[in-house]
This record gives sequence, structure tokens and C-alpha cells, in this order.
Amino acid sequence: MKPLTDLAYQILGMLAVMIIVVAAVLIGGALLKRKILRMKWGRRSLNTYDIRVIHDNGDIPPYYKKQFLTEPEQTLFIRLMEALPINVILAQVSMQALIGIKRNRNEQGQRNGIAKKYVDFVICRPDFSVAAVIELDDPSHERPDRIEADTVKNIAFRAAGIPLIRFDVRAMPTVEEIRARMTMT
Repeated sequence: MKPLTDLAYQILGMLAVMIIVVAAVLIGGALLKRKILRMKWGRRSLNTYDIRVIHDNGDIPPYYKKQFLTEPEQTLFIRLMEALPINVILAQVSMQALIGIKRNRNEQGQRNGIAKKYVDFVICRPDFSVAAVIELDDPSHERPDRIEADTVKNIAFRAAGIPLIRFDVRAMPTVEEIRARMTMT
């Protein structure tokens, strides 16, 4: 019976060693992952997995609440709602949600041209078909990079057959002016 007891002790000993090794690997992996995340912090945007790990580790992600619309955009939104009561007004819409790109040799370049670009407002008919797109231009639209971005928007919406109406923030349109511009589209 003694040899069986020695075998049992050997098995228990090996199990204990395996448990310690597995625990060490798991703890070491978690610590390494945390160190890697801390090294990457601020150097790139975090993906969903990183955020979950950071939150699970007790760190607070660097997010804050933003104002959805600027004051001039809020003013225009209210005027659009008043001027166009039967229409659906959407704010801050991605161009990719509004414009498709036909297959061609430069499809990816054209897709990149509208990627990460948004329009201030989309005016939809009651059936949610797009009637027009509204841009509220402030003085920043006079910068060369914004002029280029606005040119891309102008070309893309013209090609897609979607009217693009631009209003200047320094001459905020009245409800009547909005109605007049929309009847012209």
C-alpha cells in the first residue's frame, strides 16, 4: 500500500506545481497586458477590447461628454424645425450614410474622400428620403483644409443628386428664408 501512497503524493505534488505555473502565467499575462496598455495610453485610440480591460482594471477611460450641437447649430435646428414641420430633421449625419459609391477603379479613394466627413443637417421627407443637406459654415470654412473638404462635399452631393444648401453662420437664415431655399430645391 505504501507505493500507492507515494504515487498519490507525487500526483498531488505535480498538480500543485501545475496550478502554481498556470496561476503565474495568468497573473503575468494580465500584468503584461496592463503594462502594454499603459505604454499605449494616449498614442492611439483604444479599441473596445482595450476599453473593457481598462475598465475591468479600475482605470477610468479619458472620455468626457461633449455638446452635441453648437449654439448656432441649435438655433438653425430650431428654425429648420419651425420652417419645415412635416420634414424629419437629422443632425450630424455621416456622409457615408447618405452617399453610395459605384464600383470603379478609384472606388477606395473616393470612399476615403467622404470617410469621417459629416454634414450638419439632413432634411428628410416623411418617408425618410433625403430632400436636402444643410451645412452651416462658420469662419473656419475659409481655411484651406476646410475649403478642400467643402469642395469634396459639394462634388459628392452634386454627383449623388442631393441638393446641398449652405448657410453662413454670420447671416443666420430666418424661418422664411429657409422655406424659400427649400422650395427652390
